[in-house]
Parts: sequence; structure tokens; C-alpha cells
Amino acid sequence: MKNWSEADDEKILHLLSQGRTRRQIAVYFGVTRNAICGRVHRLKPEPHATIEKVGPDDEDHLGEVSHGATEDPRITNRKKIIRSLTSALENSTDEVFRERALWIIETKQSEINCLLAVADCHADS
Repeated sequence: MKNWSEADDEKILHLLSQGRTRRQIAVYFGVTRNAICGRVHRLKPEPHATIEKVGPDDEDHLGEVSHGATEDPRITNRKKIIRSLTSALENSTDEVFRERALWIIETKQSEINCLLAVADCHADS
């Protein structure tokens, strides 16, 4: 079992704020992913931003982040994809492209909702 120092704790929080995964942080420290998950849970860092669940008609809400908290980079990346495809849809008449783009947008919105649900579960514990 690793004895964590304050410097280790600060490094963990810093790496998390940079968007590093718990697995990447575990490799950095030479411990298991679960060891990092447990340590993060004990440190109780600032939670990721909370945004409303995104639905098909909620394009306007994609940028809302509460109280200046940092947003999970996985959510940010999915929002970028949604914005790009939404923009491309406005200029396209190709039905196959439109159908595939709408499917991807729907999938990315579902992924965002899942990430938010997991974040809510972690915030409640």
C-alpha cells in the first residue's frame, strides 16, 4: 500500500485538472487504477461542471457550465463534435450524410447524458 504525500495529492489533482485519466495517473505513480480512484475519492476534488442533460432540441444549452467549474474533457469533446456536425448539416443536402450525422449527434448526446449520470452518482457518494 502506498503512503501518499501532500505532493502526491497535489500532483493527482493537477493531472486530473489537465484531463488525464485515472489509468494514466496510475501509470505515472506505478499503482493500480483503483488505488487512484480511491485516493481521488478521499481527496474529494471540486466536482466536474454540472450541466443539464442534453436532448435533441437543446443545442442552446451545450455551452452552459455552472459556477466556473472545469468541465470533463470527454463532455467538451463530444460537444465539439455535435457543434461541428450541426453546422455541417445546415449546409448539406446529401441525405445519406444527414442521416449519419443525425445518428452521430444522437449518440454523442446519449454519451454526454451517461457521463453526467455517472458524475452525479459520484457527487452523491
